[in-house]
Amino acid sequence: MMGIFSQIFASLVAAIIRAIAATYYQLKYYLVERPQRRPPVIHQGLPTQSTGLWAICAIYQRKRVSPNLLAFLATLRDAGYNVIAVHNGPLGESLITELKSVCQTIMVRSPGGRDFGSHKFGTEYLAGLKDLTINQVIYCNDSVFVRPSGLKDLLEKIRQMPDEFIALTESFEPRYHVQSWFIAFNGKTFSAPFFLEFWQNYKPLSYRRHLIIGGEVKLTRWLLRHDIYPNVLYSGDATIRQIFAGDEKQIVPELIMFSNNQIYSDISNILTSRSKTNDAMLWISPNPPVPGSPNNNHTVKMLERLLADHAIANEMNLFNLLLMKFMNFPFLKKDLVFKGGYHFVQIERVVEECHGADAQYMTEIRGAFRSRDTIRYRNWFYKSLAAAGVI
Repeated sequence: MMGIFSQIFASLVAAIIRAIAATYYQLKYYLVERPQRRPPVIHQGLPTQSTGLWAICAIYQRKRVSPNLLAFLATLRDAGYNVIAVHNGPLGESLITELKSVCQTIMVRSPGGRDFGSHKFGTEYLAGLKDLTINQVIYCNDSVFVRPSGLKDLLEKIRQMPDEFIALTESFEPRYHVQSWFIAFNGKTFSAPFFLEFWQNYKPLSYRRHLIIGGEVKLTRWLLRHDIYPNVLYSGDATIRQIFAGDEKQIVPELIMFSNNQIYSDISNILTSRSKTNDAMLWISPNPPVPGSPNNNHTVKMLERLLADHAIANEMNLFNLLLMKFMNFPFLKKDLVFKGGYHFVQIERVVEECHGADAQYMTEIRGAFRSRDTIRYRNWFYKSLAAAGVI
């Protein structure tokens, strides 16, 4: 009973904080950000490649440009994409010079509006350029680290795809949407009046929840309304099928090692429950069941269902490490420790498998994750801010 009251109290606190935050960010937008907004300052970098491929990347850098971000942008450039980097706020001349070495254009805009605000400015800029052939436009941001070798393979794949709308991952909460940190549109969709209309009408608030509801959710629904459906390359179902396609004896150890705190707890409950019936502990026992036997298969199906139930919330946070482990996934979300409920050691186990040219970025990646706080150990107010979508 106390658990129910605690959930109700937490939901009430989150709703109150959400209302306060929404009001604050609306006032901030109309009283501060919008009046102080200036036209973006445009810096030209590398010559335009005549490939018809473009990438609009929302970035925010401080005293130095991340080496991994430079590798991200350079890989896009090498794959034939003309990169428009849109920086949220002031940017020093030395940093602009670094970005010029990998970007076609650097836009330095007034602060505010987060990633979708940068995408709005980048879209309007690209749409306003004349005499361009546009075959595909990628929207991405610097909320991820990349493995350049894996990204190169992914770009080679998607640049050949004729789909109107390509996404990597999707989510069903709070409402269905594709996750916008890396999506792509063909030239026809990008140039369509209804697509440009969305960006023209988008209000670039600095409220994180607005980015999700008014940005990702609204854009996805707007496209669906115009019969533009996403091809999701790493959907939850595809990921689950890949995870369970290998040797069943490895499923439990891999899930235990590379699942976040919540999933680990649920897996533990399933295995404990099955062990009480004297037919489960599965592959942990000295004489494991033969793969495909009824008991073995039953528990595997329970684990599949468990992942499917959790996948509706946030596929990237749930599957990111498993995707890298099983599917050559090139991205690592930066907030996995902070909000995803992962331990640093889990991320270390995955990134230590990066070899060759990818390995040179491991020091930066390890340092970034080691320095991140985790919501798990913060007080109730901090957790309420996270639940309300403020942070």
